[in-house]
Amino acid sequence: MSPLCSQNFLELKSMKAGKPDAEPGYSDENDCMNKCLSKCNCQAYSYHKAEKGDNNFTCWTWFKDLNNIQEQYDRGRDLKVRVPLSAIASVKRKCEICGTTIIPYPLSTGPNCGDKMYFRFHCDDSISQLMFEAPDGAYYRVTGIDEELQKFSIDVGNADCTAIESMGNYMQQHNQSWPFHVIGRCDANRSNIILGSSFEGTRFAEVEIGWAKPSEPLCNSLDECNDWQHSTCSSATNGMKRCLCSKSFWWDPKTVSCIPASTKKGRSLYLVLLGVIAASVIILCASFFLYYLRRSTKFTGRGTQYANS
Repeated sequence: MSPLCSQNFLELKSMKAGKPDAEPGYSDENDCMNKCLSKCNCQAYSYHKAEKGDNNFTCWTWFKDLNNIQEQYDRGRDLKVRVPLSAIASVKRKCEICGTTIIPYPLSTGPNCGDKMYFRFHCDDSISQLMFEAPDGAYYRVTGIDEELQKFSIDVGNADCTAIESMGNYMQQHNQSWPFHVIGRCDANRSNIILGSSFEGTRFAEVEIGWAKPSEPLCNSLDECNDWQHSTCSSATNGMKRCLCSKSFWWDPKTVSCIPASTKKGRSLYLVLLGVIAASVIILCASFFLYYLRRSTKFTGRGTQYANS
């Protein structure tokens, strides 16, 4: 997953994570936080004021993906995990965080959060790991979620690619009702190594899966649309009730929100202008090429005529 240059942190209490990068000598938590903020690949930090007889460093930072997360760990440290602002925004329909994995809408871990079409995720509280349930009932550990690109990655362990290929076939056959699709190909020979955790030295094959853009949220009452401004609970074209955007607004599946219609018109106008400019450049280049070709043909003809005379 790509580095996250967010200025926001989510605080998790009494946590244990993978092996950190020890950074002693910081006088206070602000210095520790600024150290993390100065590098986009910093995933989290933990500040601990050293006491007598305590050999712990005052500032721990993690620059690799957080692994082997444990909650309510004895002698655990408070962990500040770097997250986008949207991840800590108040949205009732979002599912609760699983370990340190933030689950964006519409992904769902239960009937009371996310979109039920995307209810294929389960949080294993015993190890604080998010799991993805494949069509055959097998569970795979989720190794990362990219909300912006609408995709997540799973660890298929030492298994061959047969299960993943079957998953891809299932997704193609049920593309109307199954909102997930495998990105790229599974290659059992191309694997990754997790460093700085209890998984260190072990290899796993990782596969990326994308999810379809969500429709407007399902609803039964007006109150259920409070999280989506400028929307109201109304009957959709398929007869189901959804939080449909009010007049002068339209549903943007990328931001899962109702945005002003003028924004859509602006985007459309921009695309039209971009198309016109591109077409003009192509025509201009073609005209110059034809002109050059004709001139070359004339000069070639004259040269031949002089040679014959």
